[in-house]
Order: sequence, then structure tokens, then C-alpha cells
Amino acid sequence: MVVLGCTNEVAHIYLQHYNLKKHIQNKSRNMRVHLENYRVNLTAIQAKVRAESRKVDTRLKKREQEFLMSQDFTAASYDDIKADQRASALLKKEQYAKALLKRMAEELSKMKS
Repeated sequence: MVVLGCTNEVAHIYLQHYNLKKHIQNKSRNMRVHLENYRVNLTAIQAKVRAESRKVDTRLKKREQEFLMSQDFTAASYDDIKADQRASALLKKEQYAKALLKRMAEELSKMKS
């Protein structure tokens, strides 16, 4: 939710994940259908997270350039970025997106096997 916000798609994927876990535990006959639906929706969410990650990365680089220009071409250190509220928020969002993409890739890879 940190990366995409509280959207219907995010809520839906959480609900699908919950339902899929229930079907796996109960060894439901419809498990394959639920698994495929979840995989398709997870792939769609993954694409949106990637797109948002690229936007955040672009904004973070722009913020670093602004810092560079305002500080006589001195590059921003990690502490400088953390001290800047906007840059710090962008950095956190970027870190969440990367972790989320990694987890989604792992989950999709498990589904293929």
C-alpha cells in the first residue's frame, strides 16, 4: 500500500491472496482457478509497482540534481537525503517498491514450479 496507495486493486490482491491460502489449506478443487487468477492479478500489480518505482526514481534523481545546484555542485550525501523530507519520503517509497518487486518475483517463481 505504501507504493501504490490504498486502491481497489491492492485491496483485491490482498483478498485474493487470503482466499488462495484458504483454498490451499483446504485442498480445494478450485485451487488452480484461484491460483491462476491470483497470478494474473499479481502480474498486473507488479507492472504498476514497476512503473511507480520508475517515477519515484526519476523524482529522486531530480531532487538530487536540485540539491546539487543549490549546494555549489556538492553531491548530496545519504544524510542530506534523509534530512530532506521530500527526498527521504521518495527514498523510502523506492526501497519499499524494490522489496515488494523482489517478493512478487519470488512468489511468481514459486507458482511456476
